[in-house]
Formats: sequence, C-alpha cells, structure tokens
Amino acid sequence: MNPSLAHDLALKAATHTPFSDRPNYAWRECVPSDTPLLPSITLLAPTGETSFDIGEIAETIGNAVTNVHLARGEKGNIFTPESKQFVGKIIKEVAANLSAQALKQASLKVSLNDLYELIEKTLVDNSAYDVAKSLLLNRSRKLNTGGRAATSGIRVIRRSNHVVPYIDQKVEIAVRKSFLSLQQDSTEAIAVTKAVSTRVLGSKQSFVHIEEIQDIVQEELMKAGHFKVAEAYILYRADATTTATCPTTTTKVMMPPSATSPPPANPP
Repeated sequence: MNPSLAHDLALKAATHTPFSDRPNYAWRECVPSDTPLLPSITLLAPTGETSFDIGEIAETIGNAVTNVHLARGEKGNIFTPESKQFVGKIIKEVAANLSAQALKQASLKVSLNDLYELIEKTLVDNSAYDVAKSLLLNRSRKLNTGGRAATSGIRVIRRSNHVVPYIDQKVEIAVRKSFLSLQQDSTEAIAVTKAVSTRVLGSKQSFVHIEEIQDIVQEELMKAGHFKVAEAYILYRADATTTATCPTTTTKVMMPPSATSPPPANPP
C-alpha cells in the first residue's frame, strides 16, 4: 500500500470516530485576543444562512489537528501549547483574509465551501499539508451524510454496484487530495473538476461508472500539465481499487509522522 493511501485510510478512520469515543478539547479558547475584528458576516450553509462564528473556525481547525494525532496513534499530548498556538495562528490569518474581503463589500456573504477552501489554503501556506488533508476528509464525510445536493440527474455506479448521485465536489475533493499528497496547493483542482464535470454532463448518459469518471480525471490532469499529480492519482486509484476488491483481514492503519506537519515540538 502506498504511503498516500495509508495516510488517507488512517485519517478517514480518525474522522469517522464517533464523537463519544474521541478526545474533545476547548479549541475555541485558541482564538487570539489580537485576532482582527470582523464585521457581521453571513455564512451560506447547505441548511440555510447563518451568522459567522470565529469560534467554529477554531473548532474546525482544532478537530482537524486532533484527527492527525489520532491517525498517528497519538491520543495524548494533543491540546498542547504548541498546538494551540498553531491553531491560533491559522485563525488570525483566516480572519485577516475575511476582514480584507469585508472591506470590499458592505455585507459579506461567504459560502461554507469557500470558507473551507480559505482554511485549506491557509493551512497549505503554513505547510500543514496533513492538517489540510484532514480538513478535506471531513468535508468528504459531510458530503456522504447528505451535506451536498446532486450536481445533476446523472447517477454513478460504484465498484460495489451501488448507484449514487453524481456530485462534482466529490471529484474535487479526490483531486485536491492528490495535490496535497504531493505538498502542492490544490487550488487547480477547481479547474480540473470543472473540465471533468463538463465532460460527464455532456455525455448525456443517465448512468456512468466510477471508472469512467476516474479515467476522465486522469486525462484532464494530464491535459492541464499536472503530470506528477496524475501519477499520484493513478497510484492512489490502483491501491484503492485493490483495497476495495480484495478481501483482507481488518488491520489498524497508522499514519506515520510527516515532514510536512507544522513546526512545533508536538506538531499537529
């Protein structure tokens, strides 16, 4: 199994750990006192409009940090001064970015998806690729629990032969993971996903197999010149296919410490 898939499996397991079985910390306390003051911001969530809460950003980042530690089998030393300082730093940078946006328009409205992308970009700018991937997997989990509407009437046939709606953001998340696995900014995943969706929707098919979509993803990555990312996607896809089709005994996958983690002594 390639390291990238091992990382994802460990992080995915941590992300899906029931709330009652995981350690919980007061990440809201990590909001620095000198965080830029924000005007009233409306958050456009799938369930409707809601007021923006910087404390929820602290919890989102903190939970992503927690998942990285759990994926490494580190249940202790998570809520450390170093981790809290790291979360506070990311919060300040996200708040500064939102504050700058608010100056350009009287009533700022931010979609939940755009907010996630801003947090991910901030984590990548701080070389916290594992935490960014943890955040991404949490977005994927929310999609799987009905957090996003189908892109169209097209249905996807999975390897298990289950039929599910085509959701373009699932494609985007898969592509983003490939970029992050190579320690690269995943912003280009948006354009790649748009190209993939254009082809899928343009096929006029009622049903499309997951393998066909993945073939298109590989082609569009290479068309855009992302050859290394396409290679990483191909390797990940091959391992994922093997894992899904070959019955094995269940084993606990631990994610090894990564050189891309934040710099503190007890990095998240």
